[in-house]
Amino acid sequence: MSSQIWAVSLYNAGGLKTAFGEIPKNFTAKYDIPVTQVSVFCGWLRERIEQELLSKKHPQMFMD
Repeated sequence: MSSQIWAVSLYNAGGLKTAFGEIPKNFTAKYDIPVTQVSVFCGWLRERIEQELLSKKHPQMFMD
């Protein structure tokens, strides 16, 4: 599969880490694109996303 996307970041509140644990594995297995799961305390999730956007990195998926 030819893709412009070389990596994906999945941002989620820490309480959802286990629930979303299979998403990165399944996505990578299907599309051969690595997924990094970023789990942070829900109070810091917005701040973390804003930091990424300000640094010109564009998260591809947000989960709350």
